[in-house]
Amino acid sequence: MTLLKCFAAIALSLAMAGAAVAQDVASPSVSRDAIVAQQTELRSQVVAKQGAFKDLNQRERDELIAVQDRVLALLAPVREIDDLNADQRLALFNDLERVAAMAKNAEDNRKVCERSRVTGSNRYQVVCMTALEYERHKARVREQMDKAQMCNRPPCGGG
Repeated sequence: MTLLKCFAAIALSLAMAGAAVAQDVASPSVSRDAIVAQQTELRSQVVAKQGAFKDLNQRERDELIAVQDRVLALLAPVREIDDLNADQRLALFNDLERVAAMAKNAEDNRKVCERSRVTGSNRYQVVCMTALEYERHKARVREQMDKAQMCNRPPCGGG
C-alpha cells in the first residue's frame, strides 16, 4: 500500500471517528501507533524534500511540520485514540485533515509528462504539466468525447 493510500485509509477512519465525536458516540478503533508511524514517515519525506513533498516551499514545509508536531504531541501521552477526550479527538481529526490536504496539494503539484502524437503528423511531442492540471485536462477531454458522442445523435446531428 502506498503512503498516500495508507494516509487515505487512516483519514477515512478518523473521519468516521470525527463524525462519532460530533454525535458523542463511541468512535471506531483507530490505531494510534499507525498514525504515529505514518506521520513519522511523512516527516522524513518532508525534511528530506522527497516524494510528494519535494516541491513544497520552506513556508509550506514549516507549516506541515508544525501541524505534525501538534499531532505527535497530542498522541504522545495516550496509548489509544479512544483515550483522548472529544475535543482532543476533534483537534486530531482536524490536524490530520490539514496534513492530508497539504500532502494532496503537494501531490497535485508534481510534474507529469506525457508523450503524444501531434495531430496530422507522425511526430510525437512531450507535454508536461502538474498532476492537478493533468487530471483537469483528462476530465475536459472526457467531457468533449462525451459531448461529441452525444451530438452524433438527433437533435444535434447525425441522422
